[in-house]
Order: sequence, then C-alpha cells, then structure tokens
Amino acid sequence: MLLSAVQNAIFPPQYFSKKSSSVSLWNINESNISQLQTLNSELFPVKYSPQFYENILNGESFGLLATHDNQYVGAIVGRLQPYRFTEDFEGNFNRAGYHQMETYKRDVICGYNYKEIYIMTLGVLSSHRRLGIGRALIDSIIEDSKKNKDIKKIVLHVQSSNSSALAFYKNYGFEVSKLVKEYYRLIPSPDAYILTLELKNRNKTPI
Repeated sequence: MLLSAVQNAIFPPQYFSKKSSSVSLWNINESNISQLQTLNSELFPVKYSPQFYENILNGESFGLLATHDNQYVGAIVGRLQPYRFTEDFEGNFNRAGYHQMETYKRDVICGYNYKEIYIMTLGVLSSHRRLGIGRALIDSIIEDSKKNKDIKKIVLHVQSSNSSALAFYKNYGFEVSKLVKEYYRLIPSPDAYILTLELKNRNKTPI
C-alpha cells in the first residue's frame, strides 16, 4: 500500500469541502495549489521547495485552503507520521538521515504503530485574521483526527518568540513539549518549541 493511500484513507480528499458562515475549506489539489504557493510566499519568511508542494499532490502530506468571500486567505498543511516522531527526531527532515526517513515511511505504511498528525504550516493573511479562519482550519484537522483511534496526538513547531501563535495553540490545549535550539534556518529567532495536543474523548469507531 502506498503512503498516499494510507493518508487518504484517514483524510480522504473529497471529505474536505466544508463551509461555515462565509468561510469555506477546500482540499488542496492541482487546480488550486498555486494559491497555496502564493499564500505561503506572503505568510512565511521561508521559501518552500517544489517537493513540498509535490508531496501534497502525491498524498505524502495533505492540506486545506480557506476562502472568505471567494478569496483565498489561509491554509493548513500536515502529514501523518509515526507516534513521537517529532519529539524523538525533532520532526526535521533536513536533519534526518536516510535510515530515519526509511523507518518513517515503513512505520506509516505498515499501520501497526500509533500515529500522530504533524502540522507543517498554518497561516491566515493579516487582513483576514480574527475572523475565525485559523480556528476553522485547525478545528477541521482536530475533528477528523479524533475519528481515527490510531491517531494519538497532534504536534507542531512554533517559533519561540511568536507569543501570539503560542497563545493561540495553548488556548486549544497544546502543551510545550521541548525547546529545539536553532530549528529554523536563516531567520531571526531560530529557536522553536514543539507543541503537542493529546487527543482525548475521541469517537472510538475508526474511519
């Protein structure tokens, strides 16, 4: 079974077309991935490689775009990975060697171990913040993750100096797991916290 098949079984692309008020969420595909590239260039101080976007299209990661009044204003991208991968290996593929990467793929595909969702990016244009768009994006991931009994937690990195982002995630119940020194490259304040959210009170019926 391909990694993309495993991921799509948990987060089927057609499942993501949700609408709340004037905010709509859409699965990322070939027809709109250029919108994600545009958003990322405006939202983040780092440039994502072509492989980052290719991984979304081939199913090794997944994502949602948010529109508000028919304008693309936010996005979230994540991946399914082995439980505690981020905390044990810092979730940094630039630092992971070949053996670690092969172990990662094998453990996800075999389906025997518990899993976690790693949120790679989450952002909303400054002009559309405080409208509940970021909440709609992360709520969708949390809601769908809770439906699968094998997914035990959600995990992410946050720049240690980003107090507003830390407050946002802590409001959801995320807790600081550890500090990773010099996690980010070529940007001011390179240190990052690993934040984790243990999934509880889940629906016991797997997808």
